Amino acid sequence: VRALAPFLRFSENPYPVIHDGRIVWVVEGFTSSRFYPISVRHSLGGRDRMNWVRNSVKATVDAVTGETRFYSVDAEDPLLAAWRRAFPGLVEDLDAMPSGLQEHLRYSRWLMEVQAEVLKRYHQTDPDEFHAQQFRWEATSQLSQDMAETTYRPEYSLLSLPGEDAEEYTLSTVLVPQGRLVLASWFAARWDPETGGQLHLRDISIDDQVPGPRQVEILVEQDPLIAQQFSLWRRGGSQVWTGHLHLVPVGETFVYMEPVFLAAEAARAIPEIRRYIVSDGRRIVMESTLAEAVDALRAGEGAVLDPEALDDPDAIPDPLPDPDADLVPDPVTPPVPTPDPGATTEDEALRLLEEAEGHLREGNWEAFGRAMEELRRFLQGRRDSPS
Repeated sequence: VRALAPFLRFSENPYPVIHDGRIVWVVEGFTSSRFYPISVRHSLGGRDRMNWVRNSVKATVDAVTGETRFYSVDAEDPLLAAWRRAFPGLVEDLDAMPSGLQEHLRYSRWLMEVQAEVLKRYHQTDPDEFHAQQFRWEATSQLSQDMAETTYRPEYSLLSLPGEDAEEYTLSTVLVPQGRLVLASWFAARWDPETGGQLHLRDISIDDQVPGPRQVEILVEQDPLIAQQFSLWRRGGSQVWTGHLHLVPVGETFVYMEPVFLAAEAARAIPEIRRYIVSDGRRIVMESTLAEAVDALRAGEGAVLDPEALDDPDAIPDPLPDPDADLVPDPVTPPVPTPDPGATTEDEALRLLEEAEGHLREGNWEAFGRAMEELRRFLQGRRDSPS
């Protein structure tokens, strides 16, 4: 696509779709300029600074034949119109794209990140407020793999936009007030086959104290039952991390949903979803399935916590409490198992190992950790006992 249309910018990874039994890659194409009058230039990665960006082209590449086609999705873009006159026939009208492929088009994640960057300052429409920049927004953070803190990025999900009943493939992100953790806005976008990209912005008053993603994750870390379960998994030899925290609008409020992954300690271990965390911003529940977590929250389960006390980024606790902290009860040390009098040390150790491997095959990480701990204590007892 870069060789055929060097005048376009391709700033995000292509995504594959299946159309008529074939794999087709979809590539987002952008027109851009640094010369748009009376507009601030924004960094678009590297040393590029532009003040005009439009996602005016969708390109498709057949994964087998390499056939490449470009389609215009913005008839009002003057830059693309000029390029189409210069290279007639290269960029086709969207009507030429098969309808089955049009159903797979989506809103550009990279474009939303650029628009969110602009919104940080330019949501302020009052001249005095804009001059003072006292209500400026900023990106927030969340926990990811290895429970490391990372920037909260736009993510796709199936949800119903406020005021609508139909479920749609939607891209959404959030922004928070500068220096705060409470929610300032929920920013969503969708792709409509008839009208193209559509944006939805819900401006949230700071006075409402709606929790932001990082606040909800702090509540998760402070829940004693969840913290204890995380600690048990880690002691059993598993890596524990949380996935993207989705904010789903429900009426005038939000429900927060986040998957929990487990993986072995190996470097390239494949993670597995083992739990789902759901919150209404004050109560937290964790269950084996998303449906069970939602039902538990609706039933009033989960500890009631105070997110308003967690609005200071400098007061964020460690990602997870220390296993020896008061928040996690001290584990009961099991006695060293007594082997069968007729069994050898090797026989008993092999029995405990096979028991642990059986739990591992079943995906029961908690039982696997207990069995491995039992094997360790048995071997230590044999080593320390007089011969």
